Amino acid sequence: MVELLRWCRGVADRLIDWFLRPTNVGLRLVQGGMGLFGIASAGNWLFNVNADTPWGKFSFQLSNPGSTSDFLTSAAALLALLMIVGGAVFAVINQVRINRLQTRQRVLVLEMRGLADTSDAPLKDAIPKRLTGIPESVLVDVRQHMQSNSTSSLGVVLDELSGIPRDLGSRRKDFARSDISTVVGGILPVPFLFHVGVLLDDESHVTLMDWERTEGEWRDLAEPDDGRRFEICGLEQLQHGVHKEVVVAVSASYSVDEQGIAETFAGFAVVHLRVPSPMPNALWSEAKQQALANQFLQTLGIVASGGTEMVHLILAAPASLAIRLGSSYDVRNFPAAIAYQYERTQQNKYPWGVRLRTHGVTRAEIVETNRATMVA
Repeated sequence: MVELLRWCRGVADRLIDWFLRPTNVGLRLVQGGMGLFGIASAGNWLFNVNADTPWGKFSFQLSNPGSTSDFLTSAAALLALLMIVGGAVFAVINQVRINRLQTRQRVLVLEMRGLADTSDAPLKDAIPKRLTGIPESVLVDVRQHMQSNSTSSLGVVLDELSGIPRDLGSRRKDFARSDISTVVGGILPVPFLFHVGVLLDDESHVTLMDWERTEGEWRDLAEPDDGRRFEICGLEQLQHGVHKEVVVAVSASYSVDEQGIAETFAGFAVVHLRVPSPMPNALWSEAKQQALANQFLQTLGIVASGGTEMVHLILAAPASLAIRLGSSYDVRNFPAAIAYQYERTQQNKYPWGVRLRTHGVTRAEIVETNRATMVA
């Protein structure tokens, strides 16, 4: 059944792509000219209609046969030939222009592999058809370092990811910024995804994609916006005095572990952004993610205006949204921040995090938490 549904969706996608394909005026002229030439070749049929009916013979004459009919037929045939030749020339010129444009353009495909093997379905092969240009893969594979949660191994992963701006920069240096599109997707712990979003802050034309776990393929964020937004609570706490450290929790694909937050960050004010009834594998709308990121940005602006010096970020979000939230974090004006990893089976639910490269912090680093020292 799953295979049948996948096949049906593939057929539907191809039909939609065909109906929405760019119009090639040259080919349309050729098609119209061939049709007109066929009609003109019919000669008298074009101008006379004769039919037998139960009431007798029916005859309808559009023009007198003879020189007038011959003239119109010849004129139509000549026009048809001109349309065919002109359309063919125009189609060739248009195709040459498209080829030159695609040669000049690049689609940089940043794929990060950390928790699951997506090598059988590389992101490069799933680029949306609306993006034109020669695809170029930028693969960051850190799976071998994710076997251990030691600080040293996590530090190696962080170093690998921190080189992404350099890798992207080296590939786009010979191209105009307007000729570069970037597609980003990856499966990593949330703190690393948020860190990558911070690194991509200055990138333009970024298309985020996500891994569809049930079907095992990359998907574009093309579903409609359902209109549901974050419900925000906890900001009222910040009106009573200055809170130097604040926890900002986001429940987008799952509900965050509030008990674990209370134990690890005892005494800290908690601001919670929660999607109503969060569910995994449900945030496939680009418009919705942009709206949620804007709410996140506005909320952090309020937190920053209250004199907060450190934000502890707890995120239960899909990879694409985690990256998007990271790219929306204003590292120049917002407080220092640490994005934490959730480990459900450990006594300390948030054992480590990534201290982000923000104002005054020149380099991201791995930090370990100790509940005895994380008390307000």
